[in-house]
Amino acid sequence: MRVQTKTNQKYTTSESNSFKGGGFYNTTAELENNIILSRALIDLAGCDVPWVVMANNRHERIERARRYSIVFVLAFLSPMALLPVLNRIAMKNAGLTSKFWSNNHKAIHISNENLVNVEKMKQGLEELAKKTSMGPFEVFYYKIMKKKPVEQKLDIKELLSLADEDDEKLRRKLINAKNGVLLADFLSSGIPLGCMGFINNYLTKKKTGQAGFSAELKMADKNVIEKRADSYEKNKYKRYAWFAALALGISTIFPLAVKHGLKSPAKKGVVKFIKNHSQLMDYKSGIYMSRWAFLFLMIINHGGLLLASRNKTEVKDTAIRMGTGDAIFFGGDLLLASIFANLSDRLFGTKLREGGQTSFFSKIFPKTKPIKLVNKMVADGSLELRNKKAATSLYWLNLAALAFSIGIVVPTIMNKVIRKDVNKDVEKEKTHIKSNKPYFETTKDKKAFKVFT
Repeated sequence: MRVQTKTNQKYTTSESNSFKGGGFYNTTAELENNIILSRALIDLAGCDVPWVVMANNRHERIERARRYSIVFVLAFLSPMALLPVLNRIAMKNAGLTSKFWSNNHKAIHISNENLVNVEKMKQGLEELAKKTSMGPFEVFYYKIMKKKPVEQKLDIKELLSLADEDDEKLRRKLINAKNGVLLADFLSSGIPLGCMGFINNYLTKKKTGQAGFSAELKMADKNVIEKRADSYEKNKYKRYAWFAALALGISTIFPLAVKHGLKSPAKKGVVKFIKNHSQLMDYKSGIYMSRWAFLFLMIINHGGLLLASRNKTEVKDTAIRMGTGDAIFFGGDLLLASIFANLSDRLFGTKLREGGQTSFFSKIFPKTKPIKLVNKMVADGSLELRNKKAATSLYWLNLAALAFSIGIVVPTIMNKVIRKDVNKDVEKEKTHIKSNKPYFETTKDKKAFKVFT
């Protein structure tokens, strides 16, 4: 989950997701290098299983199991099958391959940072042409069938000929192809992910006859739970419209912004930011999203869940649970890794921190050496073997600590918050019944999240 490093293996899916070479150390290094797979592990151990187990009732358990299984499939598993197909279609539509099964579709694996200008594009394509890369299913096929891998080298001359021997035209076509994939992926994955909250609401109401937050069912009288969901029921169609605007807006604006940033000759403002951080808006091996792309996909997902929240307690529950996971994914994991590495270096004399860091923040939380780099330094004798063992152990310790905080601490706290909120309204109802006043007449719940209504 740290800085990406390159590998010189002959047959590799890419520098970030190959498991060739075997061994616990190599597998750990590849997992650390692939932020999506690392996120999948954290979600599986810290969200998917614990949050289902710690649900307040079977209806909440069913909702969470349904949501997390769909998210796991759409965000982590389906890209391995869908993206290779989208890559081939995009390259064919861009006119950079003459047939669907052309090996030259792998030119789309070039990083965005190599597409900011022609010189870098040439360098990136030459690097791709030096290796015989295979996708995960191709690796699996050759291993199962026990066949010798067929070389699939990139033919740069053929690429150029299909771009009329114009380097700039080739660069622009590659940008078009990559961002066509990004747009298609966002539309096919982001919208279904964001709809999960609304789908759960519909299915739970159909099953139970109640529109309230599933976690609260059976915590109080049915009327109390239903009244807490009044705002959602009255305005759910407006929320559908808000979600449609959010999902379609991000799914189209983000890819177009990346495309414009890479093509524009400007060197300031948003264009400059996109050029300088283009690798964070990329796909590793044409399959795995980088941090920024994944962030915007999660904004669609979490935005949909917030809009589908049936009362202010569910909004609070969703915001805290999702916010905690995202904070860890977008920096918290690196901070914890830095703390662990710092402690290891001070207590055990390892050398896991990177040198030459001068910024104020890096002095407090110094960057750590990627496991791949540690393994390489151990192999060439510049580091002792214990550094390799320490780096590997700390990666798994980091994942365990993150999974525990998300999977045990967060739901324990939120279950208490849910119970407390319901009890407050139960007491309010009792007070209003005694005074013969309509329930919620003097509460703020009626106005909750009016921005969505």
